[in-house]
Amino acid sequence: MLRINEVLLDEEPRKSITDIINPILDEPEMTEFDSAFLCNIIKKEHPKKIVEVGIAAGATTAIIVECLEELGTPYEMFSVDYSEKYYRYIGDFMSGFMAEDLLKRKEKAGKHQFLLGGGVHQFIDQIGNDIDFLILDTMHTLPGELLDFIVLFKHLSKNAIVCLHDISLNNRVRKFEYMNATNVLFHSVVGEKYMNYISNNGNEKVDYPNIGAFRINEDTER
Repeated sequence: MLRINEVLLDEEPRKSITDIINPILDEPEMTEFDSAFLCNIIKKEHPKKIVEVGIAAGATTAIIVECLEELGTPYEMFSVDYSEKYYRYIGDFMSGFMAEDLLKRKEKAGKHQFLLGGGVHQFIDQIGNDIDFLILDTMHTLPGELLDFIVLFKHLSKNAIVCLHDISLNNRVRKFEYMNATNVLFHSVVGEKYMNYISNNGNEKVDYPNIGAFRINEDTER
């Protein structure tokens, strides 16, 4: 079942960390709409173990941590990226560098760990089971996020939420037609799905959202 407009957008976590957002680097790579969608689901679900696959400079990582800290409940978060260095190669920056300052200055209610330099399958032993919130936002080329999901599926908790970014990137940007892995996964997987159409928003190019989520259920494995 496809659920439309059931997510209330929460803009506060992003607004509270504007000091680390760098529009020159196009960070965060999520729009304000995307971040607000993600934050609302996190706050609604109160996840205890979060895995983020694909982190770039780490501005979205910081938004997620800020969101979890606002909840004030214990959590464990893993941010995974195949690239140890920030993929834009603009200097000697590690993936996730924008989140480092926030993580250092926070009196954290939970634990965060960067896992860099390998695919998520290489870090399964460190991550473990009972993942109740998964964010997939990597290269978007097939099989890409489909394989990440298959690798992690058996390690998800019952009723886990999977959030997918760039589900319409292949329709938004010329020459990005091949970047459709999250689009394919979102539309082919069985689960309870969430997305919001974008109305009267001058900051978005189209009214079809670039972010969506689904909750796994007993039929997902089929």
